[in-house]
Amino acid sequence: MPRAKLLAALSVVFLLGALTPYLARTAEDKPREIPARKVAYIDIGKVSVQCKSYQEALDRMKQDTLEIEEKFKSEYNEMKEFAEALKKLPERSAEHKAKASELGKMELDYKFRVAAFREKFEARLNKVRYTLFERIEKISHRVCDQYDIGLLLQHNTSMIKPRDPKDVLHAINNNIVFADPRLDLSSQVLAELDKLSPLEEPENIK
Repeated sequence: MPRAKLLAALSVVFLLGALTPYLARTAEDKPREIPARKVAYIDIGKVSVQCKSYQEALDRMKQDTLEIEEKFKSEYNEMKEFAEALKKLPERSAEHKAKASELGKMELDYKFRVAAFREKFEARLNKVRYTLFERIEKISHRVCDQYDIGLLLQHNTSMIKPRDPKDVLHAINNNIVFADPRLDLSSQVLAELDKLSPLEEPENIK
């Protein structure tokens, strides 16, 4: 075989050998066919507002908060009266010094208990919200399987408040501009939520 033909044949063999891994990798990287499935959305804000157990939990928390806030308000007024009485005492007297020390301890204890209450309240509220979302997520999976839905979006369907800058900005940044109401699964999810137990068990509230 002439030298030129031999070199040409070797070049083809070398080129095919170099392309083989690429061709194999290209075949492997070929995107798999995604089955056509439906798309829907859920308005979690609407579900939260209309969910009975969630609103009941919020009402209980509000009532508990009002009762404790009234107690704190009463204690604050007592400290205020104590401070006013302190002003009437001679500043350098032993009684003034003792009363001032007592007032300082009262204020410190008051601030500590208020902070502890707020922390406990936030933890309780967060637990209720998380439990609600967890239930919504599980129910959504079942509903999507039932209706052959492959993508469930979150969409706020409430009316925009033109005078509220935050509301307007939220609407502008919303990923969904329009959604057919027939794609809304909020009612189906809400119906399943109402069948479940309360979000807060009475014995675990306090």
